[in-house]
Amino acid sequence: MKRNWTILGVLFAIALLLTITCTKRQNEGNGSGGPGGRGVVRVGYLRLLSAAPLYTAVREGYFREEGIEVELRVIKSGPEGNEALAAGNVDVAFSILPSLITAYDSGVPSDLVSIYGASIDGPKIRDHRIIVATTSDLGRVDQLRGKKIGLVGWPGMTSDGLELLDFLERHGMTVNDVTLVGMAHGDMVANLQSGVIDAAAAAEPYITSGTLQGVVKTLEEEEGFYYQTSSNTEVTTYLARRAWVDANPELARKFVRALDRGRQKSSDREWLTKAGLPFFNKKATASIDFVELTSEQAGQLRLMPINGLPSKEGLTHVTQQLVKRGKIKKTPSDPDALVLPLLKTN
Repeated sequence: MKRNWTILGVLFAIALLLTITCTKRQNEGNGSGGPGGRGVVRVGYLRLLSAAPLYTAVREGYFREEGIEVELRVIKSGPEGNEALAAGNVDVAFSILPSLITAYDSGVPSDLVSIYGASIDGPKIRDHRIIVATTSDLGRVDQLRGKKIGLVGWPGMTSDGLELLDFLERHGMTVNDVTLVGMAHGDMVANLQSGVIDAAAAAEPYITSGTLQGVVKTLEEEEGFYYQTSSNTEVTTYLARRAWVDANPELARKFVRALDRGRQKSSDREWLTKAGLPFFNKKATASIDFVELTSEQAGQLRLMPINGLPSKEGLTHVTQQLVKRGKIKKTPSDPDALVLPLLKTN
């Protein structure tokens, strides 16, 4: 009997050791906790031209060289990205600055920060313009009164929404003088052609792609540029929860390091238009759901410069817009606290 107990004790010890070893290996493979785990980052992204650093880092294998894998998922608006981050469905969202400020105000999610990037649009860039069908009689801003305008994320508040409302006010109109219809950027051209909407507050690459196809045109007046015309505006950025970064600090740094390499590579216009944009959907390590562009289309795009991180001035501008629209109740006491630098960028 004593011998049997001894054997059972040895078997139990072996089983316990195997369990501890397997658990340790599993934890080492999955990281220090939190969604995504070590080596995998789930990214929700807007299908915009300003996501070129992400597409480039995937295509050129920069994430793979860092020893990490990205799982890509399309989101249709900044508010949708916030929802995905709050629910833990993605680790990083390529999103917009208003989403960062509204999350601070609402607390959903309560620990949202910008970890990388700030794309710039302005009077010399004009990535965002109002488009109409080529068959439309609309040509001037004052003709938008009483019309249906496609707007990304509406009734949620996006950069496009804030700038469009300011644009309408500069031309003597309010939100009550038009009908705003929420839709993704990628759906605007088709909805213009079918007559679902009369105009659309669009962005690249859909403006140039639709124009070269001969199906849409921009408003004649100021080309329909509806962002502020006196200075530049910071628009898109990469958002993450501070809890995810704290749980996966090295993974987060590797992700941003690969993104920064993508930003530097994609800043070469010749490479981007000839070797990048026409081939982002092909031979990539992860699927990129982006518009397939010809070299001609890519060469005529208006490319947005991208800074390493949002600035205090950029965050303040968005905050003031949200306060003006009554979309937030409190403003960040320290805008810099909403930005989490993970590496030095140019």
